[in-house]
Amino acid sequence: MSRWYWSGLAAGLLLVCQTVGWATVYNLTPADDWYSVIGGSGLSPGDEVILGAGTYTRSSNINIAQRGTAADPIVIRAADGAQVIFTHDISHNIMQLTGAQYLILRGLEFTGGSAAIRIYASGGYPAKFITIEDCHNYHPGANAITCNSTWDMYEGMTFRRDEINKTGGYARGF
Repeated sequence: MSRWYWSGLAAGLLLVCQTVGWATVYNLTPADDWYSVIGGSGLSPGDEVILGAGTYTRSSNINIAQRGTAADPIVIRAADGAQVIFTHDISHNIMQLTGAQYLILRGLEFTGGSAAIRIYASGGYPAKFITIEDCHNYHPGANAITCNSTWDMYEGMTFRRDEINKTGGYARGF
């Protein structure tokens, strides 16, 4: 076969690989360096983080600024049948979704913290198309989930089959 055939085939394969992309699945436990994965900048559209059973905590807020795409959202979820608990003391929010986009949180529990989950824009990125489903929020010091920062624009927020109870003081679920 000609040299042109092989160079055309290689160029076509390169284009397919760049277009399709390759998603990564991360299997993590509380014993792993889980925060560098979900709180870092290394997740790409289509990646999935599967968390094993246990309690996940940090000495400061868990900030997630990951951005997927409409076709390939980033998923952070509990392993099948695993009880995954995120917790913090009352002086901090447990999880802050800061400019996150096309992100799905599934099957996680949140207990304690000032607010369990706070969603807002950051770094010039609005928080949008975030799905929180099948999660359980209980005993936050204030609201379970906030999505109400002044001047922020929110789009496509989905909360599905979540359970919220025992919020603190005059707090609300949302």
